[in-house]
Amino acid sequence: MRTVPRLEWASAYGALHGGAVGLFIHRAIHYAIGSIMAPEATHHGVSLAISYLRPAVCGDEPVECVGTVIGTSKRFVHSEGQLIMPSGKVAARVQAVHAITPS
Repeated sequence: MRTVPRLEWASAYGALHGGAVGLFIHRAIHYAIGSIMAPEATHHGVSLAISYLRPAVCGDEPVECVGTVIGTSKRFVHSEGQLIMPSGKVAARVQAVHAITPS
């Protein structure tokens, strides 16, 4: 997933707010999980841990958010994600667990 972090979303220092960083990565993880689940099943987050490695600077260039499914069981999906700056450097990493709710 790609998005351009607008300057209006920046802190006083020009960096993207940490909550927005988590939201963007979580959205990429959501897409990754949705691609492997049965269409009638749903999932919801039960844990999300963010490691901020460097500021995600706002500007005109898009950042890339990548979500990856690490493992699944009957009840849970374990995943991770990262926000990659235009320079190619990782700004943040996320580890998440989602509970699966069959329909």
